[in-house]
Amino acid sequence: MKIEFAYEMDGGDVAYEELVSARGYEAVAADKLARAKYELEEARAKALAGGQVEAKNEATREALLRELLAEWYEHLYQAELQLRERRHAAEIAQLEVDRVRLRVRLMELAAGQERVAA
Repeated sequence: MKIEFAYEMDGGDVAYEELVSARGYEAVAADKLARAKYELEEARAKALAGGQVEAKNEATREALLRELLAEWYEHLYQAELQLRERRHAAEIAQLEVDRVRLRVRLMELAAGQERVAA
């Protein structure tokens, strides 16, 4: 059928493949973020329970924890940044799929009108 051929020519297959790939990378990044959060919370609990941070003032305690666990906070930040980037890529891939769908729909409508006019 002409419409199926036009769909393939317009990059429909590629658009869907890119979307599937982007969603997969997004899921991996979300898992990394969850792991980074877990590791940070675990490190915080160990630091507090182990007496590495002793401060009665909550703000002082948080500042000491941030200094002590700077590597974990940086890892968390990088995981958040990567997830944002992966989500953005997935959104762009979704927009391309939507664009292809709309073009195919327009071709279907145009083909329908040609049949009616004939």
